Amino acid sequence: MTAFSYKARGPRGDAIEGVVEAASSDMVAARLIEGGLTPIDINPVKAAARSGLDLADLFPPRVELGDLIQFSRQMHSLLKAGVPILTALTGLARHAHNRTLEKALVGVIDGLQAGRDLSSSLSQHPDVFSVFYVSMIRVGETSGRLDTVFHQLATYLEREKKTRDQIKSALRYPVFVISAIVIAVIIINVKVVP
Repeated sequence: MTAFSYKARGPRGDAIEGVVEAASSDMVAARLIEGGLTPIDINPVKAAARSGLDLADLFPPRVELGDLIQFSRQMHSLLKAGVPILTALTGLARHAHNRTLEKALVGVIDGLQAGRDLSSSLSQHPDVFSVFYVSMIRVGETSGRLDTVFHQLATYLEREKKTRDQIKSALRYPVFVISAIVIAVIIINVKVVP
């Protein structure tokens, strides 16, 4: 995929500039129009401008449970309000704080534009969306209750995050005690016994 810089006008005529990755300038224009913007100028970004190595490219950030919870809640709200899936995903990808999630959402958008369904597009990113997540989305697509499934996923992920946090906090004290005991035994064996 190639990076394209674009200039567009918003619904109120405000100027918007940005960079987006896509296969062609036509796909960028289609994505902008889908997002409610009017494209003015689309140009490929020169390779020299992008050649600087970024640490985030070498070590991409993991998508945490909190990111998925927020994404699921936002999708639930947007779909319940009647916003089309492509428009919702385009807006969320544009405002995603996690670069890995943003790239995954751009890939999902490309998959949808290529004619795949949402669950198949999500399954192309197993490092972000688990098999369970994709299966639930497939159930939502089949039943026609996608907004409800996103709400259920957000609730489930919140419970999972709460459980993980409780386990971490419950293990913190025993790990500290065992570490102190190991250090004490090492000190006794090295300094006291000889």
